[in-house]
Amino acid sequence: MTGGQGRVQGLEVLVRRKTGRLTGWVGYTLARNERQFDQLNQSRWYPYKYDRRHDASVVLIYQVRPHSTLSATWTYGTGNALTLAQGNYQVIDQSYGLIAGAPSDRYLYPEAEVYGDKNSYRLRAYHRLDLGATFTKSVKYGERIWRVGAYNAYSRHNSYYIYYSSGENDSYFTKGQRRLYQLSLFPILPALSYERSF
Repeated sequence: MTGGQGRVQGLEVLVRRKTGRLTGWVGYTLARNERQFDQLNQSRWYPYKYDRRHDASVVLIYQVRPHSTLSATWTYGTGNALTLAQGNYQVIDQSYGLIAGAPSDRYLYPEAEVYGDKNSYRLRAYHRLDLGATFTKSVKYGERIWRVGAYNAYSRHNSYYIYYSSGENDSYFTKGQRRLYQLSLFPILPALSYERSF
């Protein structure tokens, strides 16, 4: 669809510490990203798919010893905007096709979904904590670095995408109630690496 309008507004703040044993930064962005089309959403403005109202990050790096550091990174973001069906109903459609092997007066009943305003729902907020430690040592002919850490340290189940399902027997003939499910990726992931420079 073309011929629409877009508007983006925002404010970004960054506070950084560069000296001392404890360094890092805190960043925050407040933003609005919207679209409007005459033929869509009753001509009303709606959040664009890239609209993320709040986006924050906190990064801390602590030097325990001259060659050893600890780090922590926490990120937070407003969930993505999306359009969800608010309800569904069965449609009698003789052109949809006869049920295989059924009497000629039986037809499939496809489902139609009812939608509300565009992008009027949001996924749950995204946030996670990453932890790490780095151990550096000068050795003959170079340097050795060990890194250990954990991605998503508190195993936050962030939404990768969501979908409707009635369970294992989902079909046009299932009388069960449809439910909204969430697929999450990457629970807590430990990490270990070794680096040798010459």
